[in-house]
Amino acid sequence: MPVSRSVTVLHVDDDSNFGDLVQTVLTRERETFEVLTKTDPEQVLPCLDATAVDCVVSDYDLPGMNGLELLEVVRTEYPDLPFILFTGKGTEEVASRAISAGVTDYLQKQGGTDQFTVLANRIENAVESNRHRQEVTETNRQFEAVLETMSAVVFLKDEQGQYLLANDAFRDLFALDDDVDITNITDEDLFPPAQIEKYQADDREVFETGSVVETVEEVPTDDGVQINLTRKSPVYDESGEVTAICGVTTDITEQKRREETIRTLKERFELAVEGAHLGVWDWDLTTDAVEFNEQWAEMLGYSLDDIDPTLDAWERRVHPDDLPAVEEALEAHKNGATEYYDTEHRMRTASGDWKWIRDVGQIFERDDDGTPLRAVGIHIDIDDRKRAERALREERDLFTSGPVVVFRWEQTARLPVNYVSSNVTDVLGYDAEAFLSGRLRFADIVHEEDRGRVLRHQHDGQTGSFTRDPYRVRTKSGGVRWVLSQTVELDGDGTAERIGYLIDVTERQRTEQQLDEYASTFDQLQETTGDLLRATTPEEVAEVAVDSLETVFEFDVACLWLADEHRQLEPVAQTTRGDDLIGQVPTYSADTESLSWAAYDEQTIRKIDDTHAHERRHNPDTSIRSELIVPLGEFGVLNIGSRTTGAFSDRDVTRVDLWADTIQSALARVDQLQQLKRREAELQAERDRLDEFASFVSHDLRNPLSIASLRLELAMEECNSDHLRDAQQALDRMDGFIEDLLTLAKQGDTIGETEPIDLQHLVSRCWSGIESDAADIEIRDAVVLEADRNRLTSLIENLLTNAVTHGPDGVRITVGALPEEAGFYVADDGEGIPEADSKQVFESGYSTDADGTGIGLAIVEQIADAHGWDVRLTASETGGARFEITGVELVDE
Repeated sequence: MPVSRSVTVLHVDDDSNFGDLVQTVLTRERETFEVLTKTDPEQVLPCLDATAVDCVVSDYDLPGMNGLELLEVVRTEYPDLPFILFTGKGTEEVASRAISAGVTDYLQKQGGTDQFTVLANRIENAVESNRHRQEVTETNRQFEAVLETMSAVVFLKDEQGQYLLANDAFRDLFALDDDVDITNITDEDLFPPAQIEKYQADDREVFETGSVVETVEEVPTDDGVQINLTRKSPVYDESGEVTAICGVTTDITEQKRREETIRTLKERFELAVEGAHLGVWDWDLTTDAVEFNEQWAEMLGYSLDDIDPTLDAWERRVHPDDLPAVEEALEAHKNGATEYYDTEHRMRTASGDWKWIRDVGQIFERDDDGTPLRAVGIHIDIDDRKRAERALREERDLFTSGPVVVFRWEQTARLPVNYVSSNVTDVLGYDAEAFLSGRLRFADIVHEEDRGRVLRHQHDGQTGSFTRDPYRVRTKSGGVRWVLSQTVELDGDGTAERIGYLIDVTERQRTEQQLDEYASTFDQLQETTGDLLRATTPEEVAEVAVDSLETVFEFDVACLWLADEHRQLEPVAQTTRGDDLIGQVPTYSADTESLSWAAYDEQTIRKIDDTHAHERRHNPDTSIRSELIVPLGEFGVLNIGSRTTGAFSDRDVTRVDLWADTIQSALARVDQLQQLKRREAELQAERDRLDEFASFVSHDLRNPLSIASLRLELAMEECNSDHLRDAQQALDRMDGFIEDLLTLAKQGDTIGETEPIDLQHLVSRCWSGIESDAADIEIRDAVVLEADRNRLTSLIENLLTNAVTHGPDGVRITVGALPEEAGFYVADDGEGIPEADSKQVFESGYSTDADGTGIGLAIVEQIADAHGWDVRLTASETGGARFEITGVELVDE
């Protein structure tokens, strides 16, 4: 193969005239040759130092030393430089010594100019061989350097299972010493027999089919189980034969753990929504379609199948007296006058009753003009609260300014007390410790004549119920007081409890403030849950979470960090008090010495009673003395601080840990929603495209062909003609063509298995199936490309048919390779396509022929896109149409 780059030759000969002759003839033989001449061998090394010489050609007889001695001098400094001995001293002894000394080539001087042609060929071969060795050496060096920097295990082995190459990670995995020769290793040296059988089966599949084989397996380690993914790929030689397997083994343990964590968090979030009995709605304002969850329907006594997914299904169930106020609140939020839509109204249940609902929502998507597009929200069952409020109003007249004693007792025999308000001593004279220690129970202070009635009422009464009739209790001094009691059932940790309010009917006090505070706390928790549901970004979740710590849990110093793709913790939300105390919040990473990073990295909760006692604290001078650090899974970490030591109890840890699970669920939900939204958009676009194409093919082509087939069948019954049979064959071909087009539309931008395809052969075969008596074709170049054979056949047939159909009689079609790009073209000498229509020709349905379908070129573009190619329309040399397919993967023959 001729050398394409320039070659610098240093010719050494004591005969200057012969040197000039060699210079003249060699440069004439090869335009790429530059020949330098030297008569003195002492000038050779300085010349090599000053000039990049590709080959030395030397005579044997030289002044001061012979050619072999010069070879030895050159090899000392330039061991790989090609050296050709070109001498008239053509004895067997000299030739033998030259070969032993390691000359690149040996050539004897002869008469005539043919010897210089031979010399030029020898120089060219020597230089090309040397350059190839250098390139291979450099490529191997780079490849080995890349291998050694990879953390994944990489290996290469042949069809006999002999390992050819492996990186350090491979040696580490199998504990192979550096002095162990990889090429002496086989699977039998590394694996037990059961595994060898499976691995060798995988190897055979790669060699026999050329496919890539992936295997996921669990490997026991000292730390538990490691999950590995091994991917075995074929390695081809220049002829396309599989000669080896390249294997890459990657530790995907963390990936699997993250997937499991996300799945768990999703389940937790769904359980949280279900456990909180929140009805969720998702409203598309552009269509008034509404998606409800099961809890929304069950809250009203329906199943989800009973509820139409429309806005009307909601409006029809809102109490008519409440609907105007609800619509007013909704309109105000849509216009941007309120941050949230938040109302309390009644809704009709399946049984026809009315239930009080708190309805909270927010528009979270608008178009560029601010028009609302989508809103989400929740329904909260507040019917019990409304009933309690109504009961409170009904009984309020019974309250006077008298004192109220609060008890919390268990719903068991004689009502043992778990809590009693401190004013029990002032009102009844008892020490609270007597109740809390169990020495005195609530039933013990009820008058013996009223005790049975009171106990029956407490065990059978409903939440929020009053004793309509007063009953008596005894004071410690033996006195008797008449009281009314109200009880509220608690949803606790599995222990049935009630809070009881004892009201002295003589010295009454209102309890409305206490009840309002209780209801307010409940509302705050419900509202915060709704805010988390409405959040659409991780930052919004963080803001809601931190705000809840300050307003609901009453922690005034709190900050939340979110992890980015590099596991660097960035602060995103902080309480106002935290801003005042801390100021600029730091960023944490694996390189940072901090308690927060340690908690995140180890995924453990840390309760720090005194930060100054920990050397790993980030800021040695921090004013924060105690800290509660809670990791949020892979999403980040939550810090709560205090300026006093020992500020956090175990109860605080439990509360915050439970709330952290909710925050993690919200973060996982946001991440999943964002991914689903992107995927839904992609799928919808694909569905629309397929529907459009399939509809066109099915209706506009198949219906006329069906009619033609029926007519032809009737005609064949009346007349036996070869023309009719030919027409039937043509219609059958068109029906098959339509089936192919429908299949093509369903395949979309996908291809099957690819293979090397001879374009000349494929075009000839396609041309033989086209009615083209008046047309001619010329296939100019030999092109072999990698493609899906069936889809490439369809592309060629459509381009050839397009040229024949739209060209004049005798149209000439040319197919050939593109000169400057990897690709090919199909051109004709017809009238061409106007430049103004060049972009429309690939649109489905576009045609300049009244009888044309307008789908052929759309199919061409789709098949090209599926292969990752580009197709463009230009003008041919004769002014006709020329379609160029570029970006093709060419295969060397």
